[in-house]
Amino acid sequence: MIYTHLKTGDIVAFRRIKQWWNPMSWLSQAIRRIAKVRYNHVGVIAEINNKMMLFEARGRGVMVSKVVNRIEDVTYTDEFAVFRRNEHVNERKILDEALEIVGWTRYDFIGLLFQWFYNYTGIWIGPLKRGAKKRMYCYELMAYLHRDTKTFAEWHKVKPADLFSTDEYKLIYSSE
Repeated sequence: MIYTHLKTGDIVAFRRIKQWWNPMSWLSQAIRRIAKVRYNHVGVIAEINNKMMLFEARGRGVMVSKVVNRIEDVTYTDEFAVFRRNEHVNERKILDEALEIVGWTRYDFIGLLFQWFYNYTGIWIGPLKRGAKKRMYCYELMAYLHRDTKTFAEWHKVKPADLFSTDEYKLIYSSE
């Protein structure tokens, strides 16, 4: 299974299929349409005490959970993919920075609106880097932890499609 091949810094992208009886799936579909991406949610892998953990921004803020539990949560995941950076990843830096913000950084609901505006106009009206670190949505968190790349240097202005259109990352697994 894919769990044995995961490394710190890997990005897991999730897709929830729309189900008419599940309102949260409607939000997932709206995010994909607005952002023009296949996956509506992402998280970043980090190894802690020989366990692969997933750091992600969700409704309660930046949190961490076991990768295996999160991927197998059928109430959330209909499809997932794993992306890996082509260049060296500073695993210690990713883990330290993820641990620094987990539990303290709230979810950025308003940032989704800034992102929508930026996605369509190319004009950023949201907070700058310093202010953006106080609240994050999932793609911001991923970009923040990978901000030493060319693609995510301006992590606070991330467009979700950036992950899927750069040659700095490659798809290593897809459940589809």
